[in-house]
This record gives sequence, structure tokens and C-alpha cells, in this order.
Amino acid sequence: MHTGTIKWFKNGSGPGKGFGFINPSDECRRDLRLDISKDVFVHIKKFRGVKPQSILKGDEVQFNVITSQSGLRAIDVAITAHAPSAISEPVHHLHD
Repeated sequence: MHTGTIKWFKNGSGPGKGFGFINPSDECRRDLRLDISKDVFVHIKKFRGVKPQSILKGDEVQFNVITSQSGLRAIDVAITAHAPSAISEPVHHLHD
């Protein structure tokens, strides 16, 4: 399992819609040999037991990674700690 924080997340307008990026921890970057500018894509369906509206910028997460044609993707994502409310920002909603 890798660790990181939610960089940003956009919640879609329907069930199963929403995506964002995880800012991997330094240890994760070393393990995956990631450049500092690379983030990991995450889709709402890859979160376990999380309501989409509860995902906040800065939330700490654990996740596994797969490689796809478009880059690294997070799977089996779990929020381990919510961002402190002073720095957290709600997700942005996509409009149809």
C-alpha cells in the first residue's frame, strides 16, 4: 500500500461519477520512481466505503497503484485521515 494526500477531486453529477489526483508521499514517489511533478489519477469507483461528498483536498489516503496506457491509477483507495478543516476545501462539482 502507498500513501498520499488528495490533491484535488471533482465530484460528478451522478452515481459513480467523479475523479481527481493523489499527491503521493515522498516514500511512495521513491518506491514508484515518480518525478516530483507526477500525481496519481483516481476515479470515485476506486474508493472503499466513502461518500463522494466527504472527499476533501488534503485528506490522507492509502492506495494501491496500477499502470495503464494513460499513466498511474490508484485502486483500493481508503481515506485514513481527513484534512484539518482550516485547510480543507470541498470537492468541486462537475456540471452536465
